[in-house]
Amino acid sequence: MSQLKRSRMRLLQLQKNLEFISHGIKIMTDKRDSLMKEFHGLVQNAYDARKTFNEDLKTAARSLSIARGVEPHRSLLTSALAAQRKLNFLVSSQNIWGIRIPIIDFPDIRRGHFERGAAPGYRNPVVDETALKFEIAINSLAKSAATENKLTVIGRAIRATSRKINALEEIIAPEIKAEISGIRNYFEEIAREDIFRMKRYKKIKQRTAIS
Repeated sequence: MSQLKRSRMRLLQLQKNLEFISHGIKIMTDKRDSLMKEFHGLVQNAYDARKTFNEDLKTAARSLSIARGVEPHRSLLTSALAAQRKLNFLVSSQNIWGIRIPIIDFPDIRRGHFERGAAPGYRNPVVDETALKFEIAINSLAKSAATENKLTVIGRAIRATSRKINALEEIIAPEIKAEISGIRNYFEEIAREDIFRMKRYKKIKQRTAIS
């Protein structure tokens, strides 16, 4: 196979590769834009959820301070140990442009007095109120953590997609374009040489005809 034919085949392959890369860049750019839209839509939710948790935790801490003033430490510790339990939650996922976004569903953990394991006949409104405040804070924490985790996953996907786009736009595509340009310059050089040879041949032919 001649060098010229190999160059033509290589040029066709490079042009196909460049077209494929351009299509890939467009798809990944659409993916990144969609993820960024999802990300920005969650930022305010995450901020609000974190703010609510901080406020609920402060409220619970103040309630605990009051409870410590009216209830012995051992009694509070006993109530806390009796109220502890395992928390069950559901985890599913949402697919956005091939990215699995975790969806965590926490149940409302607020309970009544006896559901917390309190002894029959014992009831302290201050302790009950403190327990409720901490349950509310845990609910807020769960919501905040779920939202921030979703933000983290989407943020990582955005960064990874951006790196791929940059690699295609700044490294791979320019290298292919440079090679295409080199092959075209080679063809132009051959064309100029052919024109030069044709002109030279005509001059020689004309001289031969005159003589």
